[in-house]
Amino acid sequence: MYTCVIIDDEAIARDALAEYVAKVPFLKLLGCYENPLALMTLTEPVDIIFSDIRMPEMDGISFFRSLSNPPAFIFVTGNPEHAAESYELDVLDFVVKPFDLARFIKAVNKAKLFLEHKHGSKQNTPYFVVKDRNLHVILEHAAICFVKGNKDYVSIETTERTYTLWRTLGSVAADLPADRFLQVHKSYIVNLAFVKSIAAEKLILKGNLGEVPVGKQFKDELRRRFGIGLL
Repeated sequence: MYTCVIIDDEAIARDALAEYVAKVPFLKLLGCYENPLALMTLTEPVDIIFSDIRMPEMDGISFFRSLSNPPAFIFVTGNPEHAAESYELDVLDFVVKPFDLARFIKAVNKAKLFLEHKHGSKQNTPYFVVKDRNLHVILEHAAICFVKGNKDYVSIETTERTYTLWRTLGSVAADLPADRFLQVHKSYIVNLAFVKSIAAEKLILKGNLGEVPVGKQFKDELRRRFGIGLL
């Protein structure tokens, strides 16, 4: 099952897309939004975004460019003149209104293949890919010290610098190997290799990385992973 959202300033277009989504058994619609800014309140990870281009406040292309690590992104628009620009951005598909169910299924199947490849290969690769402006930065898992989650974004602290991504903490956790990384607080995931010592309510990290809080619900697993007594 893959999660998706619809962004379009026209209610009729949102409703039509939602009807198509409902016909696809492996899609779960998280919500329909009038503009990209409204999406900022969403806390669940999103696999696929269906977005219009011309919208008030923020257009679809500007929204895509604002995403550091975008999910599968499909433009659904009545403005075909933006097709060339959208493909330069490496969006997954460009669907021109009006379209039928067959064309929608074709776009969705592209997204499904993309996500299957992404999810299938992440467990076998020792790196995490971060989009930084026009670059795809390859971060080795060993270089990621910890990840801090905020409401709408995460900060990835590495041995060289900090990267900020518009993603949820849970979606980042799904892309990191569970044998090396552990969530120790509702807002923190830590690379266990960087833990120097453990106190009752916090972890002291190596070097100049400082401290990370430990939440009560995560203490048992932390204790188990290090093979130590009650915190």
